[in-house]
Amino acid sequence: MFYHLRPVFLGVLCFVCCLRLPAQDPRLADSLSLDLKAYGKRDTVYLDKMQALQASLLFVMPDSVLRLARQSIHVADSLGDTKRKARAINISGNCFKIMGLFDRAMTEFVEALKLFEQVGDQKWLANMHSNIGLMHLQDDNFDQALREQEIALSIRSKIGYNKGISGTYNTIGNIYSAQGKLPEALHAYELALDSAVNEGPFFEALYIGNIGNTYGQLGQYEACREMNRQALATHEAMGLPQETARDLHNIGEAYLREGMTDSSIFFNRQAINIALEIQAHEIIQACAVDLMKAYSDRKEFALAAAWADTAMVAKDILNAQNLSSETRTMELLYRIEMEEAEIQFSQEKALLQKDADLARQRVFMIVMAFGVLALLVAGGVLWRLNRSRKVANAKLEFKVAERTHALSQANAQLSQEMQHTEAARQSLQTFIYRSSHDLKGPLTSMMGLVQIAQDQPDSATYLPMIGAKAEQLDGVLQMLIDKVEVEARTPEHAPVDLPAMWAELQSELSSRNGYDQVAFELHAGGDQAIVTDPRLLKIALRQLLHNAIDFRRKDAADNACNLRVTGGGSHWRISVADRGIGMPAGLSMEMFARGSNQSTGAGLGLSLVREIAGKLGAEVVIEAAEVGTVVRLGVGT
Repeated sequence: MFYHLRPVFLGVLCFVCCLRLPAQDPRLADSLSLDLKAYGKRDTVYLDKMQALQASLLFVMPDSVLRLARQSIHVADSLGDTKRKARAINISGNCFKIMGLFDRAMTEFVEALKLFEQVGDQKWLANMHSNIGLMHLQDDNFDQALREQEIALSIRSKIGYNKGISGTYNTIGNIYSAQGKLPEALHAYELALDSAVNEGPFFEALYIGNIGNTYGQLGQYEACREMNRQALATHEAMGLPQETARDLHNIGEAYLREGMTDSSIFFNRQAINIALEIQAHEIIQACAVDLMKAYSDRKEFALAAAWADTAMVAKDILNAQNLSSETRTMELLYRIEMEEAEIQFSQEKALLQKDADLARQRVFMIVMAFGVLALLVAGGVLWRLNRSRKVANAKLEFKVAERTHALSQANAQLSQEMQHTEAARQSLQTFIYRSSHDLKGPLTSMMGLVQIAQDQPDSATYLPMIGAKAEQLDGVLQMLIDKVEVEARTPEHAPVDLPAMWAELQSELSSRNGYDQVAFELHAGGDQAIVTDPRLLKIALRQLLHNAIDFRRKDAADNACNLRVTGGGSHWRISVADRGIGMPAGLSMEMFARGSNQSTGAGLGLSLVREIAGKLGAEVVIEAAEVGTVVRLGVGT
């Protein structure tokens, strides 16, 4: 897409102007690792070997590199080597940037910039200004991002440091593009291409692709396609399937914008086939969206709907991957912080021990001096000094034990709090994501049907489908309302008027699709009304009656649902039995679990019944079979 510039640009700039890195070759990394292990000293040579290893692993194992970078910082600090410390901090910032933690990356880059200013290293100052500009771009602070890149460009030009100039021009082009200043962006991309003399075909293809995409945004579609074809030829020759797929998509999108749907479909299909092989879900989503638009323009709405589903699946996969990556990153940061806290504690303990040793040495020297001067009082002096030493040792041991215990308690408490927080966050994110998805599905379908109906002369045929989606959306909303009400409600026990409640439920269900195909009967025995919370009971029964309607056998004439009440007072049992399609054995009652592939609901019904049963102090049992389901809800029976 024309809007994929910034992701490509960030990945490239990690390589071009942040570090002068060797190729990410696993054999090189293995060789460097063995060389580092064989070198036993902790000096500047060790730091240089460590940095080379980190550079070789940065893009494939950023979590491992982050650990090595923190070690390098400590070693360089102990040696007083400011320049190598700044390089290690820069690598740490690049790790955070690759992980998506841009605030942490900005902090590292600013600290590295200050250290390089101290040692007066102009090349690294240019790199740091460029990195800081990238972080401002992530926050959409375009003016500051542009200023930082211009500073980097000025330094490189002043000292004749040509490496990275093309990447800086490319960054400036991306900043202008993000602001909508397309002529300025095009000029910057052309300068990047002109200055990429020794950068290699990959970077030349990148800049050519950016030029082509800018032509497309300016409406010059033929020029856009020509530039992207040049980039495509380079990427195919280099064997880069992801870049090849992106180029094909850009060509297809240019055809789509120009209204040439057949050509757009041809190139987007080639692109999505490659993207499916390498699981490039971002490209899959973009191609699927273009194919949906193209088939809609051709009035082939079934194919358009199929590609819309493909785009939604790709988007869901990307969201899940982002959530999993964020969780792993937070766990890694927690472990690193704990390790650094332990190192700091060990250092403090060593300092305390050193102070105690010095104190003992001073005491010993005083004892020796007084022993020479006064042998008569040596016994008393030695006894008192020995006693002082024991007290000092006891205090030291007590302090060490106290600090150890406090740290252990703090670690345990922090770990427990993080587990609770993570569990709550994941539960909330799952609930919000699934609920939003269940709401968005019917809305998207309704909007698509409305758009299709507007283009058809006989739009009345679409009204039943729109009504069905509206009913599905209403069911999801009612389910969410019930969920909120159940969680917020405190049970209030009172006698339940079951016939009146049954009449209200029948009235509410009468408009539900399929209600007239199920025969409902109430069997309420006993002389004493049951006592429980009427509102919570009504919500639970409504969920069970919804299931009886939704999971009916569509072509059967004997669909029925019987509600039978036994007992009374605070000891009662209610059974809801239907003759629907049944449920699988061992069905889960967790949130979003669905009892059948035919289900179109939110998957909250049975979990809501279980939650209500818990609030009422009741037991809920499901007896499922191939035909029919019985749900029993009762207290004290």
